Amino acid sequence: MDGGINMKKRTVPINETKKELVEHSTFFFPLTVSHDDLFSFEEKCIRCHWHDDLEIGIVKQGIVEYQIAETSYFLYPGDAITINSDIPHSAFPVQNSRAIIDTIILQPMFLYDIPGNDLDRTCFHPFLYNTNIPCVPLFQKNSSDKLLIEKLEEIIRLFDSKSDFFQLKIKSLILDYFYMILLNNKNKLKLFSPSNQEHLRKLRIMLDYLHEHYQKPFSLNELAKHTAMSKETCCRIFKHMTGVTISQYLTDYRITQSLKYLCDGNYSIANVSALCGFSSQSRYAKAFRLKIGCNPGKYLHSDFNIIKNHCNSEPCIDFVSVLLKIYAGRFTVIRNDFSSLVSARIFPL
Repeated sequence: MDGGINMKKRTVPINETKKELVEHSTFFFPLTVSHDDLFSFEEKCIRCHWHDDLEIGIVKQGIVEYQIAETSYFLYPGDAITINSDIPHSAFPVQNSRAIIDTIILQPMFLYDIPGNDLDRTCFHPFLYNTNIPCVPLFQKNSSDKLLIEKLEEIIRLFDSKSDFFQLKIKSLILDYFYMILLNNKNKLKLFSPSNQEHLRKLRIMLDYLHEHYQKPFSLNELAKHTAMSKETCCRIFKHMTGVTISQYLTDYRITQSLKYLCDGNYSIANVSALCGFSSQSRYAKAFRLKIGCNPGKYLHSDFNIIKNHCNSEPCIDFVSVLLKIYAGRFTVIRNDFSSLVSARIFPL
């Protein structure tokens, strides 16, 4: 990933079951690599979703919180995580800082070729879709993990370079990687617990309801009625599948939705608060501080936000042209500490 910010706002397209719709790979080579800047996503994060493919993320910049079921994993540059098939997961930059992730997505069949063969039955079937192994985090500080991370980095280099016969070398590396993953988790493989498709279906209904009604006062009774479950069951399934309570998820979703209204420039903070379902401006400000790290007003008028908005709107923009645009638009740069912009890697030297 180069130093520039990816300008086009992105989303993770999903179907009615919250499974991702993007084709990450092809029939001829069912593995792909992407370089993801979380600031390029519409909500500056990747919200809860799941898919049949295996996903491997390597943090290149910033600190990323991966929420996998009920556990949060905080990954620093050089750390990695492998997420199993059909496991709900999300990724957030910590303290709203810029975070970049290299992501490998592969179809499980890439590992064993033919369903039902020995590789599938004895090696991968006990691992895939096993909720006892929802993910495998790897940390750069651990020497054994570092060897695995180096294999992943080599896979990414090969995929990007498209050197001669790169597919063959990637296949070799990915099989070696999973050989070591399976070996390190062989005791967990004996306790196979398949993903609960009914719970995934119920979670999809709850997420859809929250996304459609976030601007209105929330009623747990209405959600329970909508899902044909008791209030207790709603809360239990949601917390088990996402790792956060319904209230926590809804507040976080409201905050990220509020960013587009703030940056639009046509709404007061009081208007934004009301539009996003907060009962008062003070409650909105408190929740915003906890999520973003500053007040809505400071976020709206900060020089960081102004510059990042320019960077996100136009391609191939450099540091000087951004400053000229700010001047031309009669924006006020609050701080002249431009070195902090470089150290924050908003702009590379």
